[in-house]
Amino acid sequence: MPLITNKFKAELIRGLWRFLRPLKYTALSTANNIAYTSSYGYTALENGLELKIKMPNAASAGSVTLNESGLGAKKVMLNSTTQAGAGHLLANGVYTVTYNASADTAAGAWMLQSLGCGSSDIPDFAEGVDDRVNALLVAGNNIDLTYNDGAGTLTIDVETLVSGDIPDNAANTTGNAATASAMQHGGTLATADNIAYTLTDTTLASYANKQEFRFTMPAADCAASPMLTITGSGGALAQKALQSSPGVAIAAAGLKAYGTYSFYYNSNADALVQMGGGGGSTAIEDGNRVAISQAPLNVGDGFDAGKRVPSSWNGKSLSDFWCCLDVADDAVVTTIKLKKKRQVDGVVVDMLNTPATIDIGETDSMTAAAPFTLSATPADYAVATGDRIYPYIETPVGTVCRGLSYGFKLE
Repeated sequence: MPLITNKFKAELIRGLWRFLRPLKYTALSTANNIAYTSSYGYTALENGLELKIKMPNAASAGSVTLNESGLGAKKVMLNSTTQAGAGHLLANGVYTVTYNASADTAAGAWMLQSLGCGSSDIPDFAEGVDDRVNALLVAGNNIDLTYNDGAGTLTIDVETLVSGDIPDNAANTTGNAATASAMQHGGTLATADNIAYTLTDTTLASYANKQEFRFTMPAADCAASPMLTITGSGGALAQKALQSSPGVAIAAAGLKAYGTYSFYYNSNADALVQMGGGGGSTAIEDGNRVAISQAPLNVGDGFDAGKRVPSSWNGKSLSDFWCCLDVADDAVVTTIKLKKKRQVDGVVVDMLNTPATIDIGETDSMTAAAPFTLSATPADYAVATGDRIYPYIETPVGTVCRGLSYGFKLE
């Protein structure tokens, strides 16, 4: 067994002390505010040696050097190429420097690790923070940001929607990406019978999927199944139903007198749907794995990966459906239906009119040339407690594709 000598013990203790001791600063001395000396008492400059130093009551005046305990003047570097110069080290500032034996062309130098000063001592620090915060914050749906550089203020204006907000892609009922209009349309509605409402909005030329509207009701609650006709820039547009969720008409008194409500245009339902499904309710997203990555897909697969509708989903309607493969097929389009087995009578219905497809060489239905569409019968894509929702792989199925997952959204 090798002996541990007293010299080894001494070196070990010395090394542990070097790394574990609290690092207190030492005050620097200088005759010209350029060449500084410190007096920690080291006998050699070791690579990685760390000092904490305090400047005298004057800032640096030129190219700074530091001489620790007479071991030789070494440059103080801001980085690998730039020596600290006039004004870089502030009066009474406390700094940490680390010795790098390879710096300054292997002559060795002290690398400045920290600035011992407040934000007001650094030129343009506050301005830099302002600009960085302004860059980090991004305006979103119904949120406006106004940055006043001169005044140094950032104003955040949030528009509150009384009936909730629409989740991302909640109105994307065709399965393809859709972009909402940048302008929210609307105004105060007029009516003679509390069913057929009218509105003039000359900024509106036509309806677009996910386009948002905000309406204020007149002095009476609505009757059942209200409708709206908007006169836009090109004249009267087609009358649209006002719905609480896709395919579900708003009930009598569902819109209150003088109330303000937000809607979006749902192109599949061809209706104006209350944002959030009415009453501030939220959309539901779920899904499952149909086949593992190594498993081939067979016609009819999917029932075992279905989802039972809990009571919290009761009354919601399908608004989005997507599928993705682990391995794309190189010869055949993969076609997937979404079915519902009703709890009340055990009857199986198709929730879609056009199934979802995954094109040849692709892995996601969201990029398909032919997007899915919902059933023409709203009751078929609405769900009730106890129903079972499940995908159904339809013919044809390729021999190359592997692994399938699916997801859906209810609102």
